[in-house]
Amino acid sequence: MKKILLLLFLSVLMSTPTFGGDELLEKLMSAKTLKCEFGAGAYADWQQSSVKVKKDRFNATFIFESIDLEAGTARVVAYEDDGSDSVSETTVFVTDCGLTFIGMRAFGNLSITTIFSAYAKDTKDIIAVNSRHTAFARQAQPSQYHGTCKILE
Repeated sequence: MKKILLLLFLSVLMSTPTFGGDELLEKLMSAKTLKCEFGAGAYADWQQSSVKVKKDRFNATFIFESIDLEAGTARVVAYEDDGSDSVSETTVFVTDCGLTFIGMRAFGNLSITTIFSAYAKDTKDIIAVNSRHTAFARQAQPSQYHGTCKILE
């Protein structure tokens, strides 16, 4: 039984992707500044007894700068279509799929952005998604928006 478990463990270990073979992930891991633009998405409307997911547009630009993977930190400058520009510190993680930034915004709302180690089809734009876990006046207002990023530095 121990041999079977060892063989199973080794087969899983050997089939796990590594960072070394992914050129884009290596570029993301060495990036110091990324510019991301978001547009199409959806939000959840909890005004009724059940949730209704509605299409939405975010029209926001996030610039992740001073990215330090060793410290797990970065700064995000957000330019949002409603004029609520902001600068905040964020935590950054490297995952198998790319970089994930998690920041706490005003009133404890979370903003989670993942920049995937994948290009949008037929482009050099890097796929990204931003999820916002927000509440206003104790009403849940979660949302998720899709976009692309470019490495600036």
